[in-house]
Amino acid sequence: NAHNFPLDLAAIEASTNG
Repeated sequence: NAHNFPLDLAAIEASTNG
């Protein structure tokens, strides 16, 4: 989601740093 990249990054970080 290019428009929501901040949210995507947050989700990615949450999943990777679970």
